Amino acid sequence: MFGSGALDEVGALAEMRLDPSLPAMKAVGVPLLARYLRGEIDAAETQTLFIRETRQYARRQRTWFRTQLNADLRLQAQFSESLLPQIMQFIREAR
Repeated sequence: MFGSGALDEVGALAEMRLDPSLPAMKAVGVPLLARYLRGEIDAAETQTLFIRETRQYARRQRTWFRTQLNADLRLQAQFSESLLPQIMQFIREAR
């Protein structure tokens, strides 16, 4: 998180003084890293909260996918180019 450029990106967003209600300003970790940059929380707390937020987001994604995907679709083979037509057909039908 700290070494991958996230702080630089959030710092650049903060400099733009964008409306906090914009989607980009509410993305996972952005409000948290902004608080860190303002000195409201320390690095250890930021990391702990960042991990928690990421896990919560992943859990919401898994829940959403479970309700969206056809549970009957099972590919019994390892991915190969030969499966691409079947996968693309499934995607077209799911829309």
